[in-house]
Amino acid sequence: MNRIPALTRRVAIRLGVFCALPLVLGALNGCTSVAGSDPSTMVRVIDASSNAQPLDAYVASVPIADNIVGPSISNYAFLGPGTSTVTLDAHGTHSVLAELNGTFLAGTQHSIYLTDQGSTFTAELLADQSSPAPAGFVSFRFVQQANQAGAVDVYLLPSGTAIADAKPLLASLAPGTITPYMNIPVGTYQLAVATAGTIKNAYTGVATAFMGGQVMTILIVDQQLLTTPPVNVLIANDVN
Repeated sequence: MNRIPALTRRVAIRLGVFCALPLVLGALNGCTSVAGSDPSTMVRVIDASSNAQPLDAYVASVPIADNIVGPSISNYAFLGPGTSTVTLDAHGTHSVLAELNGTFLAGTQHSIYLTDQGSTFTAELLADQSSPAPAGFVSFRFVQQANQAGAVDVYLLPSGTAIADAKPLLASLAPGTITPYMNIPVGTYQLAVATAGTIKNAYTGVATAFMGGQVMTILIVDQQLLTTPPVNVLIANDVN
């Protein structure tokens, strides 16, 4: 996987069940937080797997997400800080499919990130930004898991700008890449994602007014039921 720093050990197992849901595009529920301001820690699940069976997620045996089917992003759960074991169980059972250990400090946020390569299912822990973006900026992190589409170009189009007149914010973003958070001036933007090197059949989102201080994770995945556009996008608020 191409990404900025590795955060925990990864667990891979083989799964024999294929599950998929139509994607729902939009800003998913998040939570407002400021690093160090809360004695709790926050944990959610980003399921970018196209073949993982429905799962339940636990941190130190406390359920944080139920019946997860990807691609999806759960809400944050508030937990007590500490070093804990994360388990992913087949939904409705206590059959552990994968587990990992993580340290969850007070005032921090994490995502349990689920991916696959063919029939191999992988789970790892990501550190999410818990402090607001600087004044006048919004922070974006891009998570690219569109294996079939391959490398993509990512655009943030200012209001009224055509993709043909724009330069990509990120060029040739390969599957498996997790970018660092990047600060973009506040404004109204339209997100566009195209196969690298072309603008044909690009995914284009709705024009959205982003406010100062917002922090967002943008998950790019393969289209499950369509060929055009080749990818779909889920957006989650890390801090809003």
